[in-house]
Amino acid sequence: MSRKTAVLKTPYRNAVAAFDAFYSIRKAEGAAEATLQLYKSIITPFLQENPSFLEEPRECLLPFISEPDNAWSRFTRAKVMKVFCRFLQEEEILEIDPMKGVKAPMPGKRENIPTLEDVKQFIGSLGVKLISGVWS
Repeated sequence: MSRKTAVLKTPYRNAVAAFDAFYSIRKAEGAAEATLQLYKSIITPFLQENPSFLEEPRECLLPFISEPDNAWSRFTRAKVMKVFCRFLQEEEILEIDPMKGVKAPMPGKRENIPTLEDVKQFIGSLGVKLISGVWS
């Protein structure tokens, strides 16, 4: 069974060539090395695992960004793919941004911060007293 390959109406031969251009542009714009490596670590394997990405972009993206159990991994994938898909649309490789309408809320931080009363009770249990706003 042979796969159909999209013929791009742009100078890019395929999605990998488009990513190479995206990467080069971001590097020229002064993106941090960590950001560039993040792009590579997420987009390169995605394109390798989804050769039909340009023909079925949303169908490829949604399972990819929703796959990780970790909320931070999902958030990071979604943010990176939003930037890349926006580039693909700006370069007229994709007519419609496949990430349009996909929200990527930042995961919440840990909620197990003790209350002020818990802290006072803990300090009190140590035999320390609060006198005029100063622990002694």
